[in-house]
Amino acid sequence: MTVKTSIGWCDITVNPIKGSCLNNCRLPDGRAYCYYSGERGIAKRFKQDPTLRLDLSVFSKLPKQPKRIFLCSTNDYWGNWIPSEWRQAITEEANKYPHTYQILTQSPENIDDQFPTKSQVGITITGIQKLPRPSYSIDWLLYKDLPFRFVSFEPLLARIDQSVLEKLAALDWVIIGRLTGYGHKYDPKPEWVKEIVEVCHEALVPSFLKSNLRGVWPSK
Repeated sequence: MTVKTSIGWCDITVNPIKGSCLNNCRLPDGRAYCYYSGERGIAKRFKQDPTLRLDLSVFSKLPKQPKRIFLCSTNDYWGNWIPSEWRQAITEEANKYPHTYQILTQSPENIDDQFPTKSQVGITITGIQKLPRPSYSIDWLLYKDLPFRFVSFEPLLARIDQSVLEKLAALDWVIIGRLTGYGHKYDPKPEWVKEIVEVCHEALVPSFLKSNLRGVWPSK
């Protein structure tokens, strides 16, 4: 199944990996916030099957014209729980189509060479340090031989370390957004967003601000 999306930075999503995502996505107060598998996630709200499984039939529903496709938007393509042979099978199937696949992971230390030829590979950084530290840092992303690298600061939950900001110049793209579905309790401060945008502007790195940030700015 393909889903037209309002995400903004992609055209559609496709999810050949079904079932619950096992990433430990936590808010500062410890609550699980994953939009799909979290406490308020789609999977629980609509009582979807949590069984982890591979479904390559979703590719047959892709459009014929080239699109930007968020691959595995409801799971982590490089999660520890995903068999490497699944990535190989997805890669082989995805390469049959003329699309650009956008892959976002919180496990950059696991990035291998099993991904579609036309791929944009990114990691999520929220500003909250996680252990092991490579899951928080962009070092692993920069270390890998990738055709296109990006970072998604969504949800931006804390101020980004200067050590991370200094490395944004090596990226091809940056995305910034807030946490939705929890009111404005976890909104980023405007200065956190401004720091990222200014660094990107100075380094000539395109930055994409999600429309959900509109409520963050002062009314003026």
